[in-house]
Order: sequence, then structure tokens, then C-alpha cells
Amino acid sequence: MRVIENSEIGEKVYIHKYSSGLEIIIIPKKGFKQKSVMFGTKFGSINNRFVINDQRIDVPDGIAHFLEHKVFEQENGEDALMTLSSLGANVNAYTTSNHTVYFFDTIDNYEECTKVLFDFVQHPYFTDENVAKEQGIIGQELQMYDDDPSFQLYITLLQNMYETHPIRIDTGGTIESIAKINKELLYKCYNTFYDVSNMLVCVCGDVDVEKTIKFIESLVPKRGSKDKVKEFFPVEPKKIYKQKSVKYMDVNTPLLAIGFKDYNVGMRNEKERIIFDVATQIAMDMLIGKSSELYQRIYTSNLLSSSLDLSYMYEKDYGHIIIECSTINPDKFMQEFEKELANFEVKEDEFERIRKTLHGSFILEFNNISRMSTMFFADYIKGVNSLAYMDGYKFVTIEDVKKVFDELLKKENMAISVICKKEN
Repeated sequence: MRVIENSEIGEKVYIHKYSSGLEIIIIPKKGFKQKSVMFGTKFGSINNRFVINDQRIDVPDGIAHFLEHKVFEQENGEDALMTLSSLGANVNAYTTSNHTVYFFDTIDNYEECTKVLFDFVQHPYFTDENVAKEQGIIGQELQMYDDDPSFQLYITLLQNMYETHPIRIDTGGTIESIAKINKELLYKCYNTFYDVSNMLVCVCGDVDVEKTIKFIESLVPKRGSKDKVKEFFPVEPKKIYKQKSVKYMDVNTPLLAIGFKDYNVGMRNEKERIIFDVATQIAMDMLIGKSSELYQRIYTSNLLSSSLDLSYMYEKDYGHIIIECSTINPDKFMQEFEKELANFEVKEDEFERIRKTLHGSFILEFNNISRMSTMFFADYIKGVNSLAYMDGYKFVTIEDVKKVFDELLKKENMAISVICKKEN
């Protein structure tokens, strides 16, 4: 068992690997009433091509998300979501680019809820009939996203940044791709990726570590599969695929998204990724955060019609910044943005103020059981220790922030997506 701790905030995390290959993260939170349990697999929307025993397998886009929906349905006709809800648990699931998670938060019936969670995830039931039914349900969901301006803004930006990487594909796939899904493909993906050797558990709350390890062990097989799954991705060019796209939809005010493609993320080790992440958060806040000169200028000029959403995300082999807002004049907004970016100066006092603010906000995350579980689960999947961010916020330097501007926040890395008002 591996123990990771940070004395500054008094957090200690335990990581154990079973003989089956299953890994578990336990985050004891003494005195907290709520408990959170996550059980997931390293299977997400980008895993539409993979290799098993030297055989390449291609599956339809959206199958990981489709599988997530179907796992809840049981052979006895019950829906596991309803079963857990009846026990007082707040239960849900989600599919990201690189993992799928089933989870619940609860105050009561923790062990019973955990047994239900592990039982339904490990006993799927797919038939021709329930697959066809789900195709109709997800098809309607995809049509809704086709008509959603905010989603179209986002997915178009990804498609502008990436030429071949499957991150450019909607997590849900397309109506055409999900029509190719059948029960045989679902079982193939399930048996490949839902083997315990490819899965992860995260338990957060007032729990005993040793008892939790033994309890979870009683709910899973003793051995995992010997088949090794290898990810298979096409080579993604460093440059952005398309500089700008404009779509016309039913919006009152145009929507604008700016993206910066981080093609160097795969070359950084864990420590470097954490420092670069923290430095990027600071850089974005300095450039266009609420206290920045650029924000004040676009706000007082009535160029900003909504709050700005700023985010940087990365995985093992891709990463990007996304800035989203609504603006009455996207062209004028971009003129102001590009002018500021070209002449931006990183100042020591602003750097230190923002660094301290972000550090404090990160510490507050450890008071929320649900957010802690989600953070540790997602970070561990991509090979990062969440507690290491404490040192990231403490030891990031102004030179690290300047590196973000020199390496990432450059015009040649930038793509733009615009949704304009459709003329009647």
C-alpha cells in the first residue's frame, strides 16, 4: 500500500493494488457524515480504436457513453439508479474522453449502496431490444445537442484545434455511429475495458482504511484478465487544423470560443504537468481574468455580454485552453484580445496575488467530499497525484508563467469558433 500525504492541510491518501490488478484510492475524512464511492474504468470516448493481443479493433464513436447508459439496466428489469436512490444515495455516472465512472454520495446505507454499485457494474445485461431502445433515447439526446448553440460552439472549437485525435469527436458519437452499435459490440467493449485490472475505485469519507480494502476485495474477482489492452491513436499534427469557423444558429447574442492547442503536453513528466497547469491558470487570470486590464476594457466597452469561462485541461497526450463568452461583436473582441496577447507583460505583483488566491481556492476543495473524489479519480487516471498540486501552487514561479505565454499562448496555436445569430 502506498501512502501520500500533505502536512500543510493534514490530508493523507492511501493507494492499494489488489492481486486482480484493481486499484483503490482511499481518502479518510474523519468527522464527515457524507461518503462517496466511485467505481470506474479507463474507457472513454477517445478509445474507439485499440489493440488486444496484436489485433486492432475499431468500434463506433460514442460506444463508451452508450455502454455507460446500458450498464444501469439489470436482467431482472430493475434500474440500478432507482435502487440506489431508494436507499438514500445520490447516484449518477458520466463518460469523459478517457474514463467512465459510476458513483454515489450518501450519508446512510454506505455498505449496502456499495454492494449494489459493484453488483450492477459487474453484471451487464444487453439484448437486441434494449440496445435498440437506447439508440432511440441517445439519438434524441444527440439531436438536442445538434440544436444547442453552446455545445456546437465547444465541439466546433475542438474540431478546429484537432485534425485526427478522437477528442474532436462528440462523447455521444453521432446518430449514424450509434446505429452501428449492437449487443455483441457492447459485450466486446465491456469484457475488454470493464475487467477489474483496468478499473479504479475511489472511496472518500469517514472510513477505516484496512476495513475498506477488505470490504472492496470481497466485492470483486480475485483475478483480472491476462489480455493487455493497448491504446491506438492516429498521429496528431502539432499545428491547429483550422483557424476559424462561423456557424449561424438561434442565438440572441453571438457566442465566441478561443482555443489554444498544447502540443507539448506529452513531453512533460508529472511534476512538469502540474507546474504547467498551475502556471496556465495564473496566466489566463492575468491575461483576461476579472481583475485584468483586458477584462475591464472589454467590459466597459460593452463587448462582454456574459461571464467569461476560462479552462485548461490536459491528459497524457493532448491539452488545450478554452475561453468562452458571448459578445455583441466577436471581431472587435478578438482585435482587443489579440492586441493584449501580443503586448502582454507578466507582472510580479499580479502573479503573486493570483497565485495566493488560486492556492486558497484549491485548499477549499478538500472540504467537499464529492469534488475530492472526482478530482483524485480523474487525476489518477492521467497519472497525476492530486496532493502534488499543493506544492504546485506553492512553488510555481513567474518564469513558469512566462513559459506559458512563450510556449502555449501564441497566435499560431489559436483556433476560434463563433456562433452568430441566424437571419430570418
